[in-house]
Amino acid sequence: MISSPGIMQGQTPASESEKDPVVLTVLGPGARRADRIAAYLRRVQIETLLKTFVDSDANRVTREQSRRKLIEEIKKPKGKELLLELIKQRRDLEAAALTVFAEAQPELSEVQLVREVLFSLIFNASAGDIAISAAAGIIRQAQEAYLWRGVDSTVDTASLGHALMGRIQSSTEPHWRDGVLKKLYDEASYRRKHATDPSEVDFFEAVLADLHDYAPPPSSIHEDQREKELLPTTGGTVRAIVGAVAIAGIVGLGACGVVLLVKGVMNKPDGPSTLNTEQTSDSKPREKRQSLVPLLTDVMPEEIKGKRVLVRADLNFLDEWGKLVSDASFEHLLPTLRLLEYHEAKTIILLGTAQQASEGVKEIFDMQRIGDVLEEQLKLPVLTLKHWKGADAATGVEQAPPGHIVLLGNVGADPREKEESEKKRQALANELAALKIDLYVNDAPQASKHAYASTLELAQKVPKAVAGPLLGEVISGQGTFSKKQQKSAISKLPGAQALLGGARIVRMGTFSM
Repeated sequence: MISSPGIMQGQTPASESEKDPVVLTVLGPGARRADRIAAYLRRVQIETLLKTFVDSDANRVTREQSRRKLIEEIKKPKGKELLLELIKQRRDLEAAALTVFAEAQPELSEVQLVREVLFSLIFNASAGDIAISAAAGIIRQAQEAYLWRGVDSTVDTASLGHALMGRIQSSTEPHWRDGVLKKLYDEASYRRKHATDPSEVDFFEAVLADLHDYAPPPSSIHEDQREKELLPTTGGTVRAIVGAVAIAGIVGLGACGVVLLVKGVMNKPDGPSTLNTEQTSDSKPREKRQSLVPLLTDVMPEEIKGKRVLVRADLNFLDEWGKLVSDASFEHLLPTLRLLEYHEAKTIILLGTAQQASEGVKEIFDMQRIGDVLEEQLKLPVLTLKHWKGADAATGVEQAPPGHIVLLGNVGADPREKEESEKKRQALANELAALKIDLYVNDAPQASKHAYASTLELAQKVPKAVAGPLLGEVISGQGTFSKKQQKSAISKLPGAQALLGGARIVRMGTFSM
């Protein structure tokens, strides 16, 4: 059990930090003494603030002050990780943390941080009610703390809606996923009815399109019950009125239908119909459009089963000193990895760089820290290799234990990865392709902003290359972007241009298991 926030006589932050399970889990046993003490004091402060927030004697001002201080604490180094690990080990604080963040109105610059905490609460939820409240909090804050504050007109709020739905579905425990998404549909449907700004409308239309399968079935039960209540008390007069109104309504609808039909025939263009199905009711999905790049979600199961799949991902969560950045989260990889596991890929290989940027890096670091956090966050076994090519990498991939994700070494350490010379990038791509990759998945929107050997040339060397869910959302908006919009998106992603061609119809919704 975790010690109480108060430090007893004879105890010191140094001594307590050496045995605090939260600190040991977050920093590891080899952490420096000063870092361990600072983390312990921060953990104590976080626990104190959570308890103050739920104190029955706390007034509204005290609660808001506690909420504000908590957000400030998790912005500090390892603050978010300490909070989440504390909740894992102290489930009695889970509901308090949920209330703090689900009902928060963070500053615009803090929306992403609070959102990541809520995603983690969904991922580690101990019950369906926790996941429901966290998911609803994400939708509410996207509207109230983001959209209502006036986002730039260039922001694609529909893509934001699709991206949030994809992450919520992939983060939710399968046992209560249906219940969470049904409640989320109700929340989004209510908010859609009161949305007026175009950016809000686009956002909720996208959310409802992805949640279409969870819409309540149309029913006339309430109308039938109401009619039964009215008829016995008002007699034949009401029956006559209801009948007359019904007949008039039918006649009116029939007349409207004829008018619309005539107008439709008279105004019918020579080519295919341009009826905008995106203007239909909340429960109907948006019009399906062609994706200009092949998508992983459209790959046939037999093309994955028993195959070796390489996923190029954005893994660059180390700073220039080799330390993990405070907001590092790899939960965005779950949809891709779960899909590949579900379709029984023989080997799943992850490839990426370790640093956020190469400029100013004092040393090229390996991927071990990334691999450790991947394994912890995703609850999947990860084998981290030191090499990204050559005989050592090939041997490591061949000998990987069954069911393990293989994380290759830091490809950013190879100067040819970011070379301007296409010939040098090609040489590296040839060495990477020697790993006998059957399927290449580019799920790295950040890396695709550049023509790297591992994004552009490697995709041209393998038998089949597709876009993963993250990159697919950026390019095709889950099937809602026109070809012109997709071309515009791809023009800004040189690393994704190797995927052009082989267009397929996008399936609406996101993969979930």
